[in-house]
Amino acid sequence: MVEKKYILKNEVQRFDDGTNNDEHIKDIIKKAEMLYDNIQDNNDICIQIYNDRKNKKVDEDVLDALQIACQNSIEIEKQAGEIMQAIEKYASQLDRTSQPALETLLNQTIILEKKSKKIMESALSI
Repeated sequence: MVEKKYILKNEVQRFDDGTNNDEHIKDIIKKAEMLYDNIQDNNDICIQIYNDRKNKKVDEDVLDALQIACQNSIEIEKQAGEIMQAIEKYASQLDRTSQPALETLLNQTIILEKKSKKIMESALSI
């Protein structure tokens, strides 16, 4: 395998597989941002469903279930927001040492996005 050389933060690093570079780190950040946008959209949909059902004066049990779904969705968005703040911290570094932390944060964001999607889908079915 050809050894590749990348310059990050004014120092020379050598990597065998080419994944520990600033472009890969930027891709991780972009994916996390996209997932966070999805979480925000899912939360907005959940709240819109609640408001629509509330305006139609549906049964209180339905509204209670939707309210719980919205609260869970809001909590997930808050957690994802905290993760995004941590990602922004690492994004400002853009060095090799930030990649493992960014990948961990990305994985947490993926899990939250899946939970958010399930909550939104359950709200749609109520």
